[in-house]
Amino acid sequence: MTDENREVLRRALWNAYVSGFTAASNARSTPTAPETNILGTFNGWDGQTIVKLLNGEIWRQTSYYYEYHFSVNPGVHFHQSGEGWKMQVDGTQGLVDVERLK
Repeated sequence: MTDENREVLRRALWNAYVSGFTAASNARSTPTAPETNILGTFNGWDGQTIVKLLNGEIWRQTSYYYEYHFSVNPGVHFHQSGEGWKMQVDGTQGLVDVERLK
């Protein structure tokens, strides 16, 4: 990888981090929906993550945010943000925009 490519990647990652941090700062800090756990393993957020929960719900990530975090059956917390929802997974840093699929 060239130095120029590294710099482009560094800037993209930094912008994604700042975007996620800003979104998390704007979200409400008190969970407004029941907490549950992810069913099985969670490898973090990749921009298109789909999360299946123990309670049978399925949620999809709707905004770009990347964070690697491996865990098994981590807890999740939901926060209302405007007319949508944000999800916080135990052990991760950011609140991520999500929509319920099921």
